[in-house]
Amino acid sequence: MLAQWIGDFVGKMHRHRITITQVAEEMNVTREYLSMILNGHREPADAATRMNDALDRIIARVKEEE
Repeated sequence: MLAQWIGDFVGKMHRHRITITQVAEEMNVTREYLSMILNGHREPADAATRMNDALDRIIARVKEEE
């Protein structure tokens, strides 16, 4: 069963129209690795924090550009 934070994270990505590629680039990881985390195949200890921080930075940058 996937962690609750993953569902919340994916929902936030969709609401803000952010792609997995954008998050991967912000985190300096591959899209494939990020996909493994989102699908529960990898569970790094700090994944939730790092991924949410990256997503928040992208959202803030998009809002600044508007």
